[in-house]
Amino acid sequence: MKISTKVQYGLRAMAYLARNSKDNRAISAREIAIREKIPNDYLEKIVAKLLKSGLLTAKKGVRGGYIMGRPAGGITIGEIFNALESPLTKVKCIDAKCARQNNCLAKCLWLKMQAAINDFLDSITLEDLICGKIEARNSNLETISNFLRQRTDPPPAEKFKYQNKNANLF
Repeated sequence: MKISTKVQYGLRAMAYLARNSKDNRAISAREIAIREKIPNDYLEKIVAKLLKSGLLTAKKGVRGGYIMGRPAGGITIGEIFNALESPLTKVKCIDAKCARQNNCLAKCLWLKMQAAINDFLDSITLEDLICGKIEARNSNLETISNFLRQRTDPPPAEKFKYQNKNANLF
């Protein structure tokens, strides 16, 4: 899975706001862009999505800028990902109709993997990230790691009728 720069920059911008917007001080996109070394035009597009999702609010005027939509402890990393890029797993057959959906051995794997990733990201708040509490939650990492080591029993053979023994599974 490749994490886009949109998500990386969005997460950095949210973390910067959470660390620096004490007493609801609005912070300009320009300040965030300079401090986090994010291209300003790209950041404006990212911020627009975060505003639309309610994770940020805008304050107009001379001392305008952006404020957290909720406290950092009430925003999960999964919400930030979903606001900026959905779905997290880019396997077409999960969200769309696939010609092989009735005989795909891997679909169960993709669904379980997506659920594990979503659960992991939803279990970490922005506050956890900025306070360095992620390591204390390594049980989530162990859960993902254990999941990846598990084997799933294949579906009954009669459900899948392959014409070619050498056919690709995916």
